Amino acid sequence: MDICIYSDFAGWLGAPEPQLRRIADAGFTHIGWGHQYNTDFAYGPHEIADIRRVLRETGLKVLDVHASYGQEKRFWSRCEYERKAGVDLMKNRAQLVCELEASGTLVTHIPYFIYGISPEMREVKTQETQQLMRSLDELVPYLDKLGVKLAVENMCDDDFTTLDMVLERYPQLVLCYDTGHGNFKVLKQLDYIEPRSKHLGALHLNDNDGAADLHWSPFMGTVDWERVVRMVANSAYRGPLSFEIIMKATPFQKTPFSPLPNSSEEDQRAYLKDAYARCERVCRLYEQALSATAR
Repeated sequence: MDICIYSDFAGWLGAPEPQLRRIADAGFTHIGWGHQYNTDFAYGPHEIADIRRVLRETGLKVLDVHASYGQEKRFWSRCEYERKAGVDLMKNRAQLVCELEASGTLVTHIPYFIYGISPEMREVKTQETQQLMRSLDELVPYLDKLGVKLAVENMCDDDFTTLDMVLERYPQLVLCYDTGHGNFKVLKQLDYIEPRSKHLGALHLNDNDGAADLHWSPFMGTVDWERVVRMVANSAYRGPLSFEIIMKATPFQKTPFSPLPNSSEEDQRAYLKDAYARCERVCRLYEQALSATAR
């Protein structure tokens, strides 16, 4: 059974090799690349060569690559030089998709409007959205040339204004549904996602308690997994199920969670064993939903 987990389950900084080897040992077949997802780090030939070595030795395949939510290189920044640097950083991650032979997408966050936003913050988000569109006008032809598909992700309390705008303007883009973001607080987003499921091209499957963005393994929180898998089965998506889950705020993380992995090898392996069983359960539900859809 093909199951994908993101590489940064124990931390998103530092050498990825130990985490990748433990992922493979736990039975996962694919990874989503999550390391350096919120930094200004640019991958060069030496880092890429070493990642390719580990993938070759473990047999892991790459599904999706998470674009960086840059700090001073953000491709929707209102500061023009930061926006341009952010475009370069996005191009770097697109090149990583190609170098790692990822079979899925380049997943990115984008600015979004939330319900109850203040007039002042709405103006900020409007300006950021204008910058986003400028950047996408530059990026989309570049991605098309590389053959890299870009997936835009729903966020917590997202009202889908920007997502709809982007998907309409750039029909080659797809939607990444994050189940945890969709289960956040009082706004349950599946009602909004289901009519847009024809655009679904990537998944960030994770659970939470509805009060915080916890990225728990399935069945640790309140996500309606049966409804989720029915939606995916009826969507355009047909890749491996991809789980963006982390050890933070679980019984397996016995020390304060850190960007640099600080949990023991034993705890990481125990977490991955438990996570695999939970992800496998979702996959079985998904297979049942696919069978029901085919009838």
